Amino acid sequence: AMSPLIGLRYAETLSSSTNALESLQAGADQNAAAKFDAREPVNIFNALRETEYKSKMKAVKWSEKVGALDILLRCGGEQPYKLAQPSSSINYNALISEMKKLLSHTHFAVKSKALLGLGMLAEGVGE
Repeated sequence: AMSPLIGLRYAETLSSSTNALESLQAGADQNAAAKFDAREPVNIFNALRETEYKSKMKAVKWSEKVGALDILLRCGGEQPYKLAQPSSSINYNALISEMKKLLSHTHFAVKSKALLGLGMLAEGVGE
């Protein structure tokens, strides 16, 4: 009932490949973090002003609202989102309220896109 003194070869190779994978993953995470830090935050309100977001959002048809929410998501920039921090000139309250109202819309596509919009705002402003 004594355990063997000789180590098993497959266990040694398994742990070394796991360590290599972990170090590669850590390097990739650091690279992604550095890339994210180097990006400029997006001022979503400046981007939205140049689009037809407001007119589409006022429309009655659900497809127009989905189109407006697609514009919002595009204006957020690339993922992971990095939006300008709230300040005296940047206030997300109205946009968040608008998204929350859309969560009670009758069409599932509008609800889904509104939830994505809220997620983008939460991720982008974060911190």
